[in-house]
Amino acid sequence: MQALTPELAMRDAGSYLRWLSDHPQTADGPVGVTGYRVACESAPVL
Repeated sequence: MQALTPELAMRDAGSYLRWLSDHPQTADGPVGVTGYRVACESAPVL
């Protein structure tokens, strides 16, 4: 398993946001993220 670095987290966040923007069910506007990881680290802030 590979460690989650800030660079990988930002790459994944960008991919997820692009995926969302391609779908007609989503609207333009801000995106919020909440949650936590098992390792008790904060979720990335988008």
